Amino acid sequence: MSFDANGKNLGGHPSLNLTESQIRYAMENTWSNMGAARFLNVSYNTYTKYAKQYFDSEGISLFEKHKTKPRPKKERALPGDRRLYDNGYKEKLEDILAGLYPDYQPRPLRKRLFASGIIPMECSSCGWNECRVTDDNYPLYIAFHDGNWRNKRLENLYLLCFNCYFCQIGSLGARFQGISYGQKCRRNRLKREAKEAALRENKKDPDTI
Repeated sequence: MSFDANGKNLGGHPSLNLTESQIRYAMENTWSNMGAARFLNVSYNTYTKYAKQYFDSEGISLFEKHKTKPRPKKERALPGDRRLYDNGYKEKLEDILAGLYPDYQPRPLRKRLFASGIIPMECSSCGWNECRVTDDNYPLYIAFHDGNWRNKRLENLYLLCFNCYFCQIGSLGARFQGISYGQKCRRNRLKREAKEAALRENKKDPDTI
């Protein structure tokens, strides 16, 4: 907004003067000159005009200095190639290990956990860490510290080789590392055994329909 000699308002935008402290404050809170212009709510050309007027102790303008400001690398939550353990899956491995998907099956979890490399590929009990030469697969299974397979938080997981898993936890059937678990698995097994027993009885007695 401008005024004439008599103090009459001539209209227009008020004059703008960005101070060095304002430019430096914007630089501290952004990672680029464009971001600094948005931070100060001014146009990029206006910001550039004032940023080039101020210099640091080495004689470099604040505009040039902010243009070369290194952006910190974003730390990835999980190591490894994300395409190997997240592509093609609806649930992110990071979310599974945070406990957001308690019913996620351990069989695909084992495959994705191995691909991520977040857990050392060795038995937590005996230290076995050799893979199969044909396909580089490891004879390791996921175990749970609290015995609850639904608690898939990272701190609750550890690896055991086949031998230690069998000796410390039990058999390596579908009950724990497969698809079905708990009471449902037990009911299905009992039904299957009852059906097989009935078939055996029918074979013994051909008159039975």
